[in-house]
Amino acid sequence: MKTLSRILSWLDQAAENAQRRRYEQYLGQATDVVDLEHRMQELDRNAIAEWRGW
Repeated sequence: MKTLSRILSWLDQAAENAQRRRYEQYLGQATDVVDLEHRMQELDRNAIAEWRGW
């Protein structure tokens, strides 16, 4: 059971790291401050929708 817990924890951490890298890459593609702000707001809206389970 402990091994299964470790594997699931490792998979969850790997998924979070991959998502964080995608977000950073997406934000890094912003052309100016206004574009960056728009992208940040879009990511926030998506995170809230995910959190609510939509």
